[in-house]
Amino acid sequence: MLPGLTNVAPGQIIAFRYVGGWQQVPVQIDERKWVDFGRVYNSSNTGLGTLAYADTNTFSGGDTDPMFVAADKLVFMAKDAGNRVPPATYLPSGVLTNNPIELTVTDPLNGGTGYIYLFRTGGGLSPGAGTNYVNYTFNLLAGNYLTNYGTINGPNPEDSAAVTPYYREHFSDRWIHDETKVFTAGSDGIDILYRHQNLFAPGNCLRSENTFSAGEGAFFANKSGPVRAIRSYIGANSGVQDTLTVGPISWEMVTGSHGTLIFSHTIDTDISNLNYRSYYSDTLTPSPLPCTGDSFQFGCSGLWITNNIPNTDPSLGSYNALNVTRVI
Repeated sequence: MLPGLTNVAPGQIIAFRYVGGWQQVPVQIDERKWVDFGRVYNSSNTGLGTLAYADTNTFSGGDTDPMFVAADKLVFMAKDAGNRVPPATYLPSGVLTNNPIELTVTDPLNGGTGYIYLFRTGGGLSPGAGTNYVNYTFNLLAGNYLTNYGTINGPNPEDSAAVTPYYREHFSDRWIHDETKVFTAGSDGIDILYRHQNLFAPGNCLRSENTFSAGEGAFFANKSGPVRAIRSYIGANSGVQDTLTVGPISWEMVTGSHGTLIFSHTIDTDISNLNYRSYYSDTLTPSPLPCTGDSFQFGCSGLWITNNIPNTDPSLGSYNALNVTRVI
């Protein structure tokens, strides 16, 4: 949306408002890139990913294109908007005259408008304008993120905080946001938040900010700029089980970076009204629990006969035939 600044280095983009004269205000470029989900876990690529914030302090890594491009975001504070520049006004000193951009900021509640002006610096001016609106510190208690973060299993205790003149937010693990203090005029500054709860459904305690933090997970970015801080992460109990179409099963396939297995099923029986369907479970907390092996199920699939099976033993008198063949 800002073609005049495309392929400009972020450090060369600056912002001004006009209130009785030019005043520089902070502007921030947040670089983004496509990140494979395997990479964010410091593992091999999966072929699946997302557009994420770049960060050299995580496994996502820095942006492969250091210029301001379509994937990146430009941000400023709406409160920094000023008046529209009068005609024939001289440009602020220290800026290049080519391609200044006027942005109109509209208040959706009362229709009021303000204006921000974007320029390229001619040198000597920085995007932050000597201001830091937020101070965010990511403090992993185990030490350096790249060498000490448990991406496969948590918890990963933190003492992290985002602080501005108006509030303080605290985080004690990836999903655990456990403090909010407000510092505006008239506030007593006490902590008003016990816990920001993250649940799949009320009462479903198998999925909460505790279990999310204790399971696999990682950070895309932990970074702070003059305008805003970014805390971007992934991992909530290894995701949600896929929803598959239930019905008679004839084949299965399980595939991943380790290879592929294909299963075929045939059923030969004289049992009338034999009911069977596909079975699939992919969860750390299966219910009911598996009878053998691990207490979790990853890609567990197969044939599920859902009604009672009559006698199939010829030595016990009247019997039925049931022959199930599963080829791997």
